[in-house]
Amino acid sequence: MINRIRIIGLVSYFFIFLMGSMMAIPLGFLLFASFFDLDTLKWTIYGIIGLALVTYSMNKKSTKTIFFLNFLSLIFLLIPICNRLMLFSWDKFNFPLFYIPLLIFIICYLLSLIIECKHLKKSV
Repeated sequence: MINRIRIIGLVSYFFIFLMGSMMAIPLGFLLFASFFDLDTLKWTIYGIIGLALVTYSMNKKSTKTIFFLNFLSLIFLLIPICNRLMLFSWDKFNFPLFYIPLLIFIICYLLSLIIECKHLKKSV
């Protein structure tokens, strides 16, 4: 159940569209395409590390360490989005293809963390 909610959140993370100068680009594509741009590479590495932490902890038994890694991956996944929010004006982000998937991602990921925390409290 936790993994399903987290997967829904990650799929919506990949479909967060960032408006470019001519068209909107999905964030998932931008994370992997920005390896060729050294200016944004330091911010996108956080997103890649966050995705790696999520995939590592996906099939592991829920422990305090795994919970901490999941929380850390949420922070790492939000860093590239926060960087884009600080770089550009709000007009570039004021459209439904940005904020609806972002809200779905944040709600699903926080919900999965809350459920995981409750399971940890029951097992202790």
